[in-house]
Amino acid sequence: IDYFNHASGLLGVSGSSADIRELLKREAEGDPHAHAALELYAYQIKKYVGAYVAVLGGVDMLVFTGTVGERSAPIRKRIAEGLGYFGIVLDSVKNENCFERDMLLQAPGAAVQIAVVCSREMDELARLTQVLHH
Repeated sequence: IDYFNHASGLLGVSGSSADIRELLKREAEGDPHAHAALELYAYQIKKYVGAYVAVLGGVDMLVFTGTVGERSAPIRKRIAEGLGYFGIVLDSVKNENCFERDMLLQAPGAAVQIAVVCSREMDELARLTQVLHH
């Protein structure tokens, strides 16, 4: 079990790291293993997006959140590529200018909105702490 939890996934494929930032850096330096890991990562997410679009009969919005979704334009781009068939089309300029802020990123005329929504986990924990102590 330790192997599956700590030595597979991005680390197992890349052979070097499970950190997206590190893998993007290594990929830019020409590391084919980092490239393969990032491609597999985006591919797996695309599979889930496609599955949900099929099960739901379409979607109105694709939301990116969490650390990678909020901070990584290259990963958002990779995920959105090839999803135009579903009406999911990313505006590359908006995508490149979005970092840790709520923003709509779909291309003009796209059928599906694409949003980055910051998770604000610390804000929510603070709010719950206040509620519990009053």
